[in-house]
Amino acid sequence: MKSRGFTLIEVVLALTILFGFFTVYNSSMSGTNFSLKKAEKLQVIASLLKSKLTELELKYNQLGYASIPESEDGDFGSDFKDLNWKAEVRELEFPDLTSLLITEDNQNEMMLTVVKKMTDHFSKNIKELRLTVSWQASAKQKMDFSATTYIVNYAGGVPN
Repeated sequence: MKSRGFTLIEVVLALTILFGFFTVYNSSMSGTNFSLKKAEKLQVIASLLKSKLTELELKYNQLGYASIPESEDGDFGSDFKDLNWKAEVRELEFPDLTSLLITEDNQNEMMLTVVKKMTDHFSKNIKELRLTVSWQASAKQKMDFSATTYIVNYAGGVPN
């Protein structure tokens, strides 16, 4: 008698190969979905960060240079409950460039004076604004995304 079907071994082998294919495919798709969700979250965070940074710059320009608070924080409302922001403002610590101009045999006092005045002027009239957006990525991991900009006191004039 001639057999027209598959043997049990052939069916089990085919199902094993098929199951292996679906397992690899499923894990590949779940990794892709995770990456897509993470990319979407980071895009939203970057947009919120940019928007909040612009909002704070406008607010601080209206307040006046001397009235800018050292720090403030908040959230992004009910649409983004898991996201918080913190703004920190500090005086810019401009490096002293006079040491680059000093030579053993030739000291240009006028140039040293100009560079020193400009360094002092920049330090007094530029503040650094650092905005950080934070969220709980997992039960154990807190994530931060930051941007920094500078606020200039244009009313500070030029040094004498």
